[in-house]
Amino acid sequence: MTAILYTVTGCERCRVVKAFMDARGLTYTDVDAKGEGKNAFVRFYRDNQARILRGPEGIQFPIYHQGERVRQGLGVILSWLHVGVRIEPFVRPGLVGHGWAGGFNLSGGPQDAGRELLPVLRHLREHGIKIRMETDGRNSDLLKQVLVEGLADHLQFNLLGPAEAYARLPERPCTEEEISASLFIAQRAGELSIVLIVAPLPGGDRYLSPEEAAAAAAMVAAATQNNRIPFGICILQPSPDSSLAPLPATAGFKYRTAVRRYMLSAEILASDTA
Repeated sequence: MTAILYTVTGCERCRVVKAFMDARGLTYTDVDAKGEGKNAFVRFYRDNQARILRGPEGIQFPIYHQGERVRQGLGVILSWLHVGVRIEPFVRPGLVGHGWAGGFNLSGGPQDAGRELLPVLRHLREHGIKIRMETDGRNSDLLKQVLVEGLADHLQFNLLGPAEAYARLPERPCTEEEISASLFIAQRAGELSIVLIVAPLPGGDRYLSPEEAAAAAAMVAAATQNNRIPFGICILQPSPDSSLAPLPATAGFKYRTAVRRYMLSAEILASDTA
């Protein structure tokens, strides 16, 4: 079945996807969702509304449709066209501003598979798209390659806790040496922000403590030799089916006080759900 690419006139993201498909000889039908193909898109949207993201500016184009597959967002579409599901763990849908691509997580899966992201990131860079990505420190060699090539305009480092927390991860645990190496090289990103994730620990019986948060911040300061990197504290409340009670609204202040001993710009971010 021929793929359909729903686009709109003047859409930079649409141009980038079409250039990728054309360069690889991939066949598709280009449907102008706000022009001659408006009625076709209205029908498509009616049938697939639950799977289509809308942001403050409305629907973000392009949208790729083939058979039962509906894919939206630069990273998601290009990754699928490149290697199919192989790098899905590294890319998620995301709504970003004009001229940007996001949703990339360099720690999303095994490092060898993650290297398949590089051709996608290079294509985006060649077409003038800025790239927003995340890491939690795992896959430090992949992170280094991305940053050496200048493929990250904004990097969010999601800090999961001190070294002990990384050693206890149920999937792909890693060492303090790897996390410290990632923190050091992360400074090569165009913009860097660090977000400490205060969440239920593996096993689900308690949260990361303020003392452990302070140890994580100390690890950052030691690895980067910079205590003024933008540093956020995000408290993840337990999922609805968890037996763990939510942290009180004032809990963030204890974490901020503990973290500021090592990272001077630490601030509390909005809470989220695990």
